[in-house]
Amino acid sequence: MSLFKNIGLGKESTRLQLRLEAFNALNHTEWGTFNNTIQFNAAGKIVNLPTQLGGSGGRLGFGALNSIRASSQRILQIAAKLYF
Repeated sequence: MSLFKNIGLGKESTRLQLRLEAFNALNHTEWGTFNNTIQFNAAGKIVNLPTQLGGSGGRLGFGALNSIRASSQRILQIAAKLYF
């Protein structure tokens, strides 16, 4: 998303442009990878579900989100351009 304002400076061809640019302006999360590896025991039961792992490892079980993309945060930048 971008907003800008042109300000005339003297001559018709000379102007200053003030800009505000936003990347991921609505701040939507961009999901990374999910754990899609199933582990079975000898009886054929799934053994790596998040509820079975418990503790801090519980979030890393089958079907759990491993990460979000590093570039998913909201980024704002302000700029000024001089056209002549």
